[in-house]
Amino acid sequence: MDIDDLSATNETSIIGMLRGSQSVEAPIIRTEDVFDASDPALTLMGGGVPFSPRRLIFVDGFVWQTFGDRIQEYFSARGLEATFHPIDLAEHDKNITQLIQVLTLIDEFEPLRRSEPILVIGGGVLLDVVGLACAVFRRGSPYIRVPTTLLGQVDAGIGLKTGVNFGRGKNRLGAYHPPLATILDSQFLSTLPARQLANGLAEMIKVAIACDAALFASLEAYLNTGSRDLSRGEALEHLVDRAAASMVAELSANPFEAELARTVDFGHSFGPAIELEESLGLLHGESVAIDASLSSAIALERGILSTSDFKRIRDLILGAGLPLDHVGITAEQLFQGLLQATRHRNGKQNLPVPHSCGGVTFVQDCTVDEVARALELIRRGHA
Repeated sequence: MDIDDLSATNETSIIGMLRGSQSVEAPIIRTEDVFDASDPALTLMGGGVPFSPRRLIFVDGFVWQTFGDRIQEYFSARGLEATFHPIDLAEHDKNITQLIQVLTLIDEFEPLRRSEPILVIGGGVLLDVVGLACAVFRRGSPYIRVPTTLLGQVDAGIGLKTGVNFGRGKNRLGAYHPPLATILDSQFLSTLPARQLANGLAEMIKVAIACDAALFASLEAYLNTGSRDLSRGEALEHLVDRAAASMVAELSANPFEAELARTVDFGHSFGPAIELEESLGLLHGESVAIDASLSSAIALERGILSTSDFKRIRDLILGAGLPLDHVGITAEQLFQGLLQATRHRNGKQNLPVPHSCGGVTFVQDCTVDEVARALELIRRGHA
């Protein structure tokens, strides 16, 4: 029954209808040095809000060790009274307990509702936890995101979603809460170890396969140079900007997920289940890469994806230093992940599989046997 059916009955009547809409503006800003005192990006307030000099800042512990002096100097030079909370978070810390701890710190700070935006400087886990805290504190507090990992700059720091893990589900609790801005700065990437860089490349590859053939070709060229330096340089910055822009374009058409068949869910159907299995020790991007590999193998087996494009996808994943598989995972485990995703997608699999290196189609009838065959194809090495 919908509302029209309800209003047509004799027993009930509608006495009023609350209507409204919310426009969303969440700019992605590129800066050369976010901690240069001449750069005002971190002091954004939002339109028409009176200025207040206080700021509450959550910052990743490693970033604080590396950039702490410069961060303090920045806010001092800009005349802001900053309260800093360095926090170290990993995926297993992304839970209600940590959310409550962040909310307690916000409550103790007692920010003005609009004039004292909260800043979060760190990786994807910190962005998600603090973002959700800002979403629920006073039903929505303004905040600014500064992602400091490659993954954060192309995925977790893009879009409106915040969340924490709960029960068996990744990001099972969350909210849509747009930041005042997301600020990208390449200087953070030079501090990352190779595995974290590959972790972020996985999300760039995901976007490329799902919806950006030109980005796919650019990533192929970048990863095949032989002399590339993944941690710095204009080439990587351009790729980050292209991947972020492609994500923004896809999300802007469906920002609140009214449509549950989403191209950007590529790599996120089987992956979340294995990512949350601590014994496997997989990072988010590594689980995305395995998911992308499996989904591509399913497409190959169905005749949706050509052998040549399957090889291109496989080689790109391997070239980024990412896994195609993990010895500890099973077809049943992967299929259980798809069942979880199906519930999240309101009963439809909406499984994105590539039809090329730059586009996906949706499958609704994948079976556990099909997953097993695809996994075997990967493990025997498709030539």
